[in-house]
Amino acid sequence: MGGLVTAAQLAALCEDALPGFTVDVMEGSSTMKFVRTVGDRTVTVKVDCCNPETYQADEEEAEDDEAGVQALHATVEIERAGQADKMLFAVLLPMEEEGVGPEINHVLVLGKDQTMDDAEKDDAYLPSDFSELDTGLQGSFAKYLDDLGVSFEFIDGVRDAAEKKEQLEYVHWLRRIRGSVRGTAVTNARVLDA
Repeated sequence: MGGLVTAAQLAALCEDALPGFTVDVMEGSSTMKFVRTVGDRTVTVKVDCCNPETYQADEEEAEDDEAGVQALHATVEIERAGQADKMLFAVLLPMEEEGVGPEINHVLVLGKDQTMDDAEKDDAYLPSDFSELDTGLQGSFAKYLDDLGVSFEFIDGVRDAAEKKEQLEYVHWLRRIRGSVRGTAVTNARVLDA
């Protein structure tokens, strides 16, 4: 995926790279949405592509101040036909290592119309730390996401898309700035010629 692309081109590139997913670039937002159906489940992955965070992958790395992994925040919603509740996974998608799956932070069961924000406002129960759950349960959740297509191949595709999304939104922002400051000293900045 080389060079600057439009929102429509980015969606098409992502859909080619991630078979089975439909993609909403959500132009003007830092988020992209990836949706697929697997059996009777609808999987919706919302990824904040423009605001990576550094996190410590394990306790040994945490002792080294410079160690850390760049990752994007994402939510994975899984709705099953005929059920009143949905599952929501809060995950980090590592961006620097190929072939690495999502880092799961939380797993919630919510009403179909609830969001993560609603759960936090309603003081929903969150297990204290996903990494402290039984390792067999952790592995089962990771395999469940993988089976639904939220796999290391998915993250590799998102990694490529995130760079393009960042460029797309930066140019969009520059164009909006240019329109807002037209006729002022700011318009002399060459960077606004995007």
